[in-house]
Amino acid sequence: MPESISLRFSAGSTADVERFLTEYVLDAVDRVQDMDACDCFTFVPYQPATGDRTTGLQVPPPDHTVVLTIRGDTDEIIDAERDRWNALVDEGIVTEWEVKRSVDVAELVEELGQKRATLVAHTSNLSARMAALAYEAFESLGTTPGAVDTHPDEESDGAPFGWWSVLHNITVQLNYSLAEEVEAHRYGLEHALRNIAEYEGEAEAEARLDDVIETLDAIRTDIKQGRLDT
Repeated sequence: MPESISLRFSAGSTADVERFLTEYVLDAVDRVQDMDACDCFTFVPYQPATGDRTTGLQVPPPDHTVVLTIRGDTDEIIDAERDRWNALVDEGIVTEWEVKRSVDVAELVEELGQKRATLVAHTSNLSARMAALAYEAFESLGTTPGAVDTHPDEESDGAPFGWWSVLHNITVQLNYSLAEEVEAHRYGLEHALRNIAEYEGEAEAEARLDDVIETLDAIRTDIKQGRLDT
């Protein structure tokens, strides 16, 4: 019976997490997703700066770990990848790997609904491929761009750039409307604030929400001028 499992790979440092991503995960995304046994393969790195991200585990893993989520014939996938995982332990890139969560897909469908469960698999596969492409695309820069990059060392009258612009561009390229883009950001903001409340505390979430409200109020006049050059 198809399962959905979460595997945790523990590393000793940020550098080891980066090695695990570049030496295993980026190649594994295409390889595992292309297996007939695989319905979904995605990953989430947990580091000190990203410890509030979740993959459906009851609590977030410790820092310096990567969680792989796999759906399908997980026994076949584990058998195919096990030697690679053990080799990563032998090389010292990770200290251990273990299955942390397992649930029958039928139970997942009952919990989420058929359409949502299917969409979760498709979007998770897509985001993993997009992330792998992004790691490769930004490798020459030595780092991924900031969420909103203003580059204060350079003179420019244009809009701040950064990762937000990737999200905007792909939203436009997929022919979503501006109203749909606003709605996506609105719920994305709510989702992020709920994560902050869960993992950093209610007070921190309320403080971030107050900052957002203040920022939105401050741009009420500015937005009437129309878009800035990017």
